[in-house]
Amino acid sequence: MAVKSDMTKAYDRIEWEFVRLVLQRLGFDSKWVQWVMQCLTTVSYSYLINGTAQGMVKPTRGIRQGDPLSPYIFILCSEVLSGLCNRAQENGSLPGIRVSKRSPRVNHLLFADDTMIFCKANPTTCNTLLNILRKYETASGQKINRTKSAITFSAKTNAAVRQQVKNALGIQQEGGVGKYLGLPEHFGRRKKDLFSQIVDRVKQRAQSWSTKRLSSAG
Repeated sequence: MAVKSDMTKAYDRIEWEFVRLVLQRLGFDSKWVQWVMQCLTTVSYSYLINGTAQGMVKPTRGIRQGDPLSPYIFILCSEVLSGLCNRAQENGSLPGIRVSKRSPRVNHLLFADDTMIFCKANPTTCNTLLNILRKYETASGQKINRTKSAITFSAKTNAAVRQQVKNALGIQQEGGVGKYLGLPEHFGRRKKDLFSQIVDRVKQRAQSWSTKRLSSAG
């Protein structure tokens, strides 16, 4: 099965101390860490009332939307979740899947605040996944939005097992009909039509460029 998790207010919930510890653990120089933390902790907000800024609010956690530094901070913090998944893969508790016989196993994919985790649909694996998510939530301040998260099961998974997994993870929504990175979460053997649409979109965009006066120097 594949579990697509969604973070609740991903930027707003990150604990500053967690950011500091992550940067230190990743080997950033102490001076650099100090500069980054200064950017995070000296923020203040005002209320805009009738076009006039009034009052001042000082946050105690979170990173700012629109700040060019914020995406990088969030990605570095997400490395902790990735590390927990990798450790579970190494010890065999969350082995993941293979896309072919000779390919390496993959048990998770991360892109921005979207997380896709691949595992078996059984109680043991569910407990392992729950422990990983709880550790990350406790350490980072993040929280999984279970109402927006979804589980995609294989066609051979029976209804009883599906409901058991849903109850264990606290996620009742089934996925497979949405998109991940612009592609459908689930598709069958006939992939030609799916990928031909992507090729057509690229061609259309390239043709639109030909009508513009682009510099030959790039």
